[in-house]
Amino acid sequence: MKYLRLVFLPFSFIYFIIISLRNTLYRMNILKSHKIPAFVISVGNIITGGSGKTPLCIILTELFLSLDKKVCIISRGYRRSSKGLIVGFDGVYSEVIENTGDELMMIIDRFSSFTGRFFVLADSNRVRAAYYAVSKFNPDIIILDDAFQHLSIKRDMNLLIRDCDSNEFNDKLLLPAGNMREPAYSIRRADIIIKNYKFSEITKDSTNDSNTINANYISKGLYNKNNLPIQDTNRKYAVVFSGLAKNESFFKYVIKIPGLLVKEAIGYPDHHEYSTCDIDYLISHYEENSIYITTEKDFVKLRKYTDFLNNFEVYYLKIELITDKNRIINTFNSISNI
Repeated sequence: MKYLRLVFLPFSFIYFIIISLRNTLYRMNILKSHKIPAFVISVGNIITGGSGKTPLCIILTELFLSLDKKVCIISRGYRRSSKGLIVGFDGVYSEVIENTGDELMMIIDRFSSFTGRFFVLADSNRVRAAYYAVSKFNPDIIILDDAFQHLSIKRDMNLLIRDCDSNEFNDKLLLPAGNMREPAYSIRRADIIIKNYKFSEITKDSTNDSNTINANYISKGLYNKNNLPIQDTNRKYAVVFSGLAKNESFFKYVIKIPGLLVKEAIGYPDHHEYSTCDIDYLISHYEENSIYITTEKDFVKLRKYTDFLNNFEVYYLKIELITDKNRIINTFNSISNI
């Protein structure tokens, strides 16, 4: 099936010309790139699909909040139903998840206690959002989520995260034949390249680049609707479900949790919006002593299904991206004067 995409190779060549021309115009300052009066960090990838951008945004936020910085995250708010600029968090939650999308709501949940020092904006026009952030919040740090290709804002630090848990054929070709958003030479724009092995063990390779660091996920355990950890999963039957770009990576990890007997693994498309029919389908797989396990990103979209959460044991797996934070801070300190 993957080889059928090769018929799109001529269009990939056209795409290559368009992207290369666009990048050149930005490099020559023919297309304008705005300098924002804050330290701007871009987090992005070069291949479509899940690479770990949201967990990276989370550890960056933790890092800079611990240094007593004011942090604002700006994202387009992927798959949100709202339009224009939305203030996701300025000390008060945005009213509904549809305003921000699942990933931003998950980040807001993590840092909502940092009133006055943590802010979230959703806007496809990131230039507008950045100027709004400066005028309203005066942040020290602006984190641009999924912005490696968005060159309309000058960034002080470019972080590129790559999925090393996958080596698919399509990941080596440009869109639309493959999954690459830009030609490989664009990687040179990155100040730090983070190679994310996700749930796999980090392997040694021949890369000795000074700007490359490794990362992977560790589990922080299963959490309930009150964001409290649960301890006992021994001899539990588990119905596992998720809506990720690559569900299999999540499923393979959950299967290895000691004491769990995974009865069913149900995969949905990335950023799936759960319906009443989906919930009924999940409930139809219930047996005595069963629990449900999903991702933190999926869990925030289940809040409106209160009967499901109240009547069944539904948990999310909380993960953390582990990487060399000192390298990130050292790079930040070498560039920044704040």
